[in-house]
Amino acid sequence: LSSELLLYMFVKLVRSDLWYWAAPDGVAGMFISVILRGLIKICCDWTAIVQFRHPHEIGGAYFSFSFLLTIAMGIYVALDFEKGMDFEVHAGMNVTESVSVEKKGVTGLEESTVFYLMVSGCLGMFVSYGTLLKVMKKQYRPTFVSLKTSCKFSQEYFTKNEEDALRFEIFSENKHKWEYKIGKRVRTWLNEKLPLWLEEEPEWLTPLRMSWIADEYIDDKAMLIRLRTPEVVKIISKRRRSSVGLAADVDIKT
Repeated sequence: LSSELLLYMFVKLVRSDLWYWAAPDGVAGMFISVILRGLIKICCDWTAIVQFRHPHEIGGAYFSFSFLLTIAMGIYVALDFEKGMDFEVHAGMNVTESVSVEKKGVTGLEESTVFYLMVSGCLGMFVSYGTLLKVMKKQYRPTFVSLKTSCKFSQEYFTKNEEDALRFEIFSENKHKWEYKIGKRVRTWLNEKLPLWLEEEPEWLTPLRMSWIADEYIDDKAMLIRLRTPEVVKIISKRRRSSVGLAADVDIKT
């Protein structure tokens, strides 16, 4: 389990996808990302919740790989277990005693039960996985083998949507997921739309959402002053206090 978890973390790191989408920036954010990645992976291994195949979480291809690896390892361990038990049973007996025990049907009785239960469980998992793919809508099947990263998903969610309310969701995600790729495009779009939003005050532009926007993304300082209402400033201050406290805890531990 630990080896496969390290492999998962290595794959995330190599693909520049280790940052968790909801984590803050800085040292605290990286610490939170590693913890959340590990906890979600362990939870997925023990529950096989299919929603964890989302690019923001495990990812489709790795979800399927991990699931099938669990089945393969289960069968391997069951075979190795039975082989080991047979060796232990026969190790202290002479040939006559061994044959006598086998004729009585005693050899490996409990061990064989464990073996068949383990193999049956693994095969049952495989059949249930195949059945799930068979009965689901065809458009969802590719998500189980998708190689799309969390970064790619965040970027495409902005570029492929036209609605402002949906595009704005990108500010709720860690900037490491999208800034290096589409940061300039997001900045241009924001500064073009912000004056209109402040005039029209759409329902979706709540104080919480306004607090997502970092100061450096707003070119017009007058717009920034209008955006930072007392309620928005209060939300930002509370968030910063929480981040500083967590960062201090991380520094103490390290």
